[in-house]
Amino acid sequence: MTLNFYHLNDDKYLESCSADDYLNIFHQPGHYWLDIADTEAEELFHILSPLKLHPLVLEDCLNLSRSSLITRYERTLYLEFPVNLTEQSMRIPYVSIIGLPNMLITIRRGPVATLTDLAADLTSSELKLYAPTTSALLYTFLDHLVDQNILLTLQARNKIDSLMMAFDEDHDAVEINDILDMKQHMSQLAIIAEDQLYCVTTLIRIESRAFTVGNQREYFRDLVNNAEYGLRFIQRQEQRLRELQDHYQLTLHDRTEARLRFLTIISAIFLPLTLISSIYGMNFIHMPELDWIYGYPLAITLMLGVASAMIWFFHRRGWFE
Repeated sequence: MTLNFYHLNDDKYLESCSADDYLNIFHQPGHYWLDIADTEAEELFHILSPLKLHPLVLEDCLNLSRSSLITRYERTLYLEFPVNLTEQSMRIPYVSIIGLPNMLITIRRGPVATLTDLAADLTSSELKLYAPTTSALLYTFLDHLVDQNILLTLQARNKIDSLMMAFDEDHDAVEINDILDMKQHMSQLAIIAEDQLYCVTTLIRIESRAFTVGNQREYFRDLVNNAEYGLRFIQRQEQRLRELQDHYQLTLHDRTEARLRFLTIISAIFLPLTLISSIYGMNFIHMPELDWIYGYPLAITLMLGVASAMIWFFHRRGWFE
């Protein structure tokens, strides 16, 4: 278990505090951030139960039921915000965020590099908050997570560009699994973007003891616009992937049709040859050509002539192209 506790000072930076002090700040001035990572359900219960959270909030944190992405109560705001890991995963990870009147709690169930880097920047004074409040800190969190999703979409776009260029140069260089894997990845990014947009759109309308936008409304509106842009960006890449898949299927259909056409031509050429050989393969007693000395060469010559004539005819009609 990793437990980090910070104080938001008047200079709009973070100051590290002792993790044991997080239970003693409710009646003290200022705003704080409690970051919990890599914890089991039992450990998490012992950490959160003294905070006197709403029972449903505590239940959602422990059970990860995610009945709703965002829930608000009189003095508690509960948010499940999707994040992206560096490795592709079938299961989308979420960060649990609890907003109290003077403290913000984040619960990470896995490595979330974005929050780790953000905490390092805020404690080293490399990044400054817009205000020394938990709402400003929450905005900074969400803004970084939305930007991370857009960054991954940019990387996915570059891969899609590479697939399309490779397909234009050589159709055999791209496999259908390459396209399907990218579609699955883009679908994951789309789900994350949709949930992020829902959360930030709902946040801008919330005013309570636990969370208030206040004079930072313009920042949160920019965050909504950023999330909307990210979702549209993903949808454009999904459209490009659908077009690439359609082209792949069309190329595959053309190849199949060309092969069937070639097999049809071969069958048409051998059909009269099969007819001739079938006639002279019949076991009738009186067949004059069987006793003729030139019967066999004539039959072979006739078959070769018919085959050559049909090949020439199909070639003139462009059937071999």
